[in-house]
This record gives sequence, C-alpha cells and structure tokens, in this order.
Amino acid sequence: MGAARTQIKAPGSFRSEMTFANGQIISATSSSSAWTTGLDGQTRTLTGPDALAAKLQGLLEASHFIDYKKAAVLARVTSVEGDVSDRVFVVEFSTRHGAHLKYSFNARTNLLVKITDETRRQTSRGHHRV
Repeated sequence: MGAARTQIKAPGSFRSEMTFANGQIISATSSSSAWTTGLDGQTRTLTGPDALAAKLQGLLEASHFIDYKKAAVLARVTSVEGDVSDRVFVVEFSTRHGAHLKYSFNARTNLLVKITDETRRQTSRGHHRV
C-alpha cells in the first residue's frame, strides 16, 4: 500500500509521485521531455517509444480529455467488455508518431477504470472522475 499524488498543468505537463514503504516512484512529462525516478533512486530520461507514451499520457490527463484532437491525437473504441449492467468501453488513444495508450471507461459511471500502456508494460487501475 502507498500514497499517490499528481500535479497537472495544461496543456501537457504531468507529474506523479507514488510513495511506498520501500521508496518512491516519480514520473514527469512535458511537451519537450519525459523522465522517471525509480525505487532505486536513479533518475533516467525517457526516450523513443517510452517517451512518446509518457508524453501522450501527460497530454491526455493534463487536458482532461478535452480537445485532444487539436494535439493530433486519434481516439477509437477498440472493444466493449463486461455485461450490460457493467459495460466498459476500451478506447485507444494514439498519435501519428507511434504512441498508443488504452483507457477503459465504465459506461454507467463514466469513471476511468484502467489505463493500459503496452509500450512501458504498465497497467494502472482506479476510479477517477474524467
């Protein structure tokens, strides 16, 4: 168990801090850079596909999914999961530079259920208001 904190500054800056008993993970993105500090305390600059995915996530979350088309982001529903009473829409957001993220939204509550980042092999779960 731990605690998480996020800081957002539109249009695309995002910082998250997750604190656990064994250390802290910090990640941050802006339009020009992306970096992370792991549990080992080592900071590294993200490059290539990892940086593109991190910047896409920062852009989407800093903009609260508003006007993402102006940033040349494509959104498409890739699947529908669950039954009628608890349906979840999986929406893939992508850029022409190759960044891809999947966001799962509960159709009844409009809450974000899960973020899947296959590039960085990460899955975040939670119930955040969008």
